[in-house]
Amino acid sequence: MTSFPRTPDEITPGWLTTALAHAGHIDAGTVARVHIEHLASGLTGPVVIAKPVMSSLSLRGPTSMVIKMPTTDPDRLSLLSKRGMFHREYHFYRKLASKMPDIVPRHFFVETNPEQTLGIIGLEDLSDMRTVGHGESMPMDDAVAAVKTLAKMHAQWWGRSDLDQYDWLMHPGVYFDGEDLDQMSGNARAVLGEFGDRLSPGVRKLLEMLPFALPAIEAQWGASPTTLCMGDARGQNMFFNGNGGDTHVRLIDWQTPTRAKGVLDTATFLVMTFDPEERRSIERDLLSEYHSELVAQGISDYSYEQLEIDFRWALFRPLIMMVRAVTDMGFGATAVARFAPRLEALVDWDCAEVIS
Repeated sequence: MTSFPRTPDEITPGWLTTALAHAGHIDAGTVARVHIEHLASGLTGPVVIAKPVMSSLSLRGPTSMVIKMPTTDPDRLSLLSKRGMFHREYHFYRKLASKMPDIVPRHFFVETNPEQTLGIIGLEDLSDMRTVGHGESMPMDDAVAAVKTLAKMHAQWWGRSDLDQYDWLMHPGVYFDGEDLDQMSGNARAVLGEFGDRLSPGVRKLLEMLPFALPAIEAQWGASPTTLCMGDARGQNMFFNGNGGDTHVRLIDWQTPTRAKGVLDTATFLVMTFDPEERRSIERDLLSEYHSELVAQGISDYSYEQLEIDFRWALFRPLIMMVRAVTDMGFGATAVARFAPRLEALVDWDCAEVIS
């Protein structure tokens, strides 16, 4: 298939029948009708729940699924396409998701244009699982399950050379998207000039140092052993079921899968999921849980002391995320307000010392 709906209204029973049959999820019969429910309008486009009703001849077929569609806003579509936000997720579900079936949602179809730069994804509906919204607190049992799940994924791909074949994965660089050092440095200085008075003295100092530290940060993030990272391991991109030690996790939003140090995911999770006070109270416990799970999964040559060193370097990831959000993504003061309190993690861990 090379044609696909561009708006939720265009998801018809006929199109859905063809998409599911093409992917092997209908043996016989058709989708008789489909009910579409709006779920979210994210940065990259609308997300809906589709509830197909199968014809009497159908032997099987999903009763509910989540469908992700690219934005129809031309400016945003152009920006996100250039950043590779769409094609990486299509590649991930086609090439890697089946190798991690216990931690990612099942996908029913991925239909794209021939260039794989634009398309539509049908995913398992996880609405019967729990997640956390912005500003909500994550229970500690879920947080432990989250870092253990990240550790299991990282251990699975730890130091593996076969990741070389997935040349579409992001990798350590200034933006992870190919922009050059001068561009990132200029953007950091622009944020400092326009919004520096909204940052604490410690964070402002780090932003001043960032342009000069970028080569060292990039080298640290890409130093062996690298692994497969989610790239956006915020609590809002995780779904949970079960309780205590029997808590199971699904990781969603695979638009930035990255080959890098695994602790980049752990740093993103701690900084972007918890408010500063809560993070301070639980971060070392969760780092210990993450490291213990790596050891349990067979990673025996990575000490906790090395993890803490790598964690300090990884904390620059949220700072770079803020610069990107303010400049490239155009969120300006809104992004500064969201990130600034969380970036105190770099001050808490004296990240200026590691780059000075």
